[in-house]
Amino acid sequence: MSHPPSKIGKSQGYTFPKKDAILIMVIKQNQWIKNTPFPSFLLAGATVVLVAYLTLLSPSSLEDDFLSVRVVHPKDLLNFLKNSSEPTLAKGIPEAVTPAYSLRNFDFFTTTDNHPQLKLSALKSNFYQNEQLIHAKTSEVTLEDQTVITSKELLFDTTKNEIHFYGDVQINLESGAIIRSNYLKAVTRPILTLFVPVSEAVAGIKTERTNKVEFKSYGLTYLNDPKRELNLTSKVIVAVTGDRRTQIQSDRSRFDFNLRKLKFYMDDQKNFDRQFVLTHQGLMEMKSRSVEIELEQTGVKSIAALNDVSIREKSFFSTSGKASFDEHHNTIELSDFPQVYQDSDTITGDLIIYHRNDDTIEVKQSNAIYKR
Repeated sequence: MSHPPSKIGKSQGYTFPKKDAILIMVIKQNQWIKNTPFPSFLLAGATVVLVAYLTLLSPSSLEDDFLSVRVVHPKDLLNFLKNSSEPTLAKGIPEAVTPAYSLRNFDFFTTTDNHPQLKLSALKSNFYQNEQLIHAKTSEVTLEDQTVITSKELLFDTTKNEIHFYGDVQINLESGAIIRSNYLKAVTRPILTLFVPVSEAVAGIKTERTNKVEFKSYGLTYLNDPKRELNLTSKVIVAVTGDRRTQIQSDRSRFDFNLRKLKFYMDDQKNFDRQFVLTHQGLMEMKSRSVEIELEQTGVKSIAALNDVSIREKSFFSTSGKASFDEHHNTIELSDFPQVYQDSDTITGDLIIYHRNDDTIEVKQSNAIYKR
């Protein structure tokens, strides 16, 4: 009996199959079955032999076969369809409800105004008609911006346009960043939004030629708007490796991969004495209220630290309102009431430039230049 394919999901203008329909379907992709003509006289002969065997040679075989049929209890069928013997990670799966469909190796598509919105592929999936839910295992979802998300399980609520991913979640963003977590929520409409709560650990990497950005945090948000910024929401640690390694610790961070800019800042609710972004680069240690890093293909291009900046490197120690790092010239420009402390002396000026290669200081004040 053939069953016509059904388009699924009310949010796309489709409906699930009839309520009582149960179909177990095995789909082998990339395999075609070719029908070839079969001689009618061979078919007739085979039919005669089969009928003779059933009626004359073994009259009790049909009766025996029916006596051996085992009636499957509805609960056993439900357990089979749900694979209850396997651990289930997804939350919110309907209990004591038989799926309308249970499919293997399938592809599912949704569109908006004939524009592809997402593609869902899974090794196994269950469809719940009344709840408009899809529970899938060993899944891969390709979103409209070509972001690809894989996971052990997912639960797709087609009425809310929400997909919850569980277990070994990997997010491949269009920018090239790869992010891993154990849970992710994706809202597919009206604007694609990815969300990981602050209770879940996140780790990721973004590589471009010799420039590598590695990051860890608790919690994440990503909005597919023109900026396409990635926000890390708690306990952020970022390491940028290129010509040299730079590590930054902060409460929060914002990545703009289009502009190659990373911004780091602290939680305003934290005690003011602890609201410092920490930056390490070789022997250099820096504290500031916020940091902005501009990247290039080979690593860090520049670093700008703002408000209550203090820097310590070798014998150099300074405070200022702003510090600007020029990675190409290996200098640090201090402004906004800069001060450099050396032994018992204090050096001040409108602008102080620290040359890191030869450990010298250049001071500009009242059109005069002083060098140590």
